[in-house]
Amino acid sequence: MNTLYRAMLPAEDGAPMVGDSRNQLGVRPSDVKGANAGPGQGGLSVTVGDYRRMMAPLRPKAFGGLHPETVLYELPRTALDAASKLQLGPIDTRTYHAVIEAREACPVPEFQAVLQATRPSWSRTEPPDRGP
Repeated sequence: MNTLYRAMLPAEDGAPMVGDSRNQLGVRPSDVKGANAGPGQGGLSVTVGDYRRMMAPLRPKAFGGLHPETVLYELPRTALDAASKLQLGPIDTRTYHAVIEAREACPVPEFQAVLQATRPSWSRTEPPDRGP
């Protein structure tokens, strides 16, 4: 479970589009409880370990899901070790869902900037070969 997956819209350069909607690299105001981000306060949703555990409406069509516009990106879990202001929150062992959250309390705009600074670390996941 060393890889984190998230379906996002691609920017013109192919990397994840940054912003504050559900299909972008960033958090919506409703994703964080209160004015400050921090442990247990919410964050950026990810699927841990296996993209097939992602709910079908969120998963891109190329990966057996239903979403027509997103692509699948992956982030090595070790990228969070290097980013001292971020950590992976508790993993739901039933759904393998977790959130990337702020390691310490900080204002939401600062948390947003730290999340968006991970953009170069996300890589596009190649779809599985479905054969002829």
